Amino acid sequence: MIPTIPTQMIDPPWDSAMSSIKAFVSPTIPFNNGLIQHLNFNDNVWKVALHWLLKKKWHSKHKISVSRNIATAIEPLGELLLQILEICIQVHPIYPSGYINATEWFYHIVLEMRNGDINEICTPIKKGDGKFKHCSEIRSHVKNLKQSKNPFDSARSPHTYKLIQASINLSQKSDKFNDEYYKPLIKAYSSWGRNLHDDVTWQMLTVDEEKLSIHTGKGRGKVKIA
Repeated sequence: MIPTIPTQMIDPPWDSAMSSIKAFVSPTIPFNNGLIQHLNFNDNVWKVALHWLLKKKWHSKHKISVSRNIATAIEPLGELLLQILEICIQVHPIYPSGYINATEWFYHIVLEMRNGDINEICTPIKKGDGKFKHCSEIRSHVKNLKQSKNPFDSARSPHTYKLIQASINLSQKSDKFNDEYYKPLIKAYSSWGRNLHDDVTWQMLTVDEEKLSIHTGKGRGKVKIA
């Protein structure tokens, strides 16, 4: 059991945003135990990532009560969330984009990320997609970001798209913003993609015949775990 996030340690209005984010849970998939287990796993990954965000942004001595291997595997996602949050803070006063404050913008971006995970988990893997499709997508996004191109879909991820577009605009106008915020965002995103590809904790999870399996890369490479 992952301890709840102590939002009372977070400065307002971020405490309200974090409370809303931590309350998000994946939808129940009836009659499919494998998908339920996979979604629960994803929920726990995000809980640990939010603990990392709390530690990195508001309380450096905060203890993340999970195994060291799990905490280490998820830290890059926490760092990515931190960089997104910092970008929101810097961009909003210049390009408010219809949001009340940076907190609201960040909240909607995290929900887009969560819903993206859910859609990916619930979409059957097509033949030829390959084991590391998501990692390849991140590498492609990183390449575009380095070239000041917005890789996000304005219809599927409108909140993320607007933030990245505003960030590109600012990075081209300000060397300080580019060096202190835009480049660290790209670095964090790249590190998260690399971690998903390389860390054995992220052995690919799939659902076959309503059973949750991991791909181990050994022999036939698949072990049913739920």
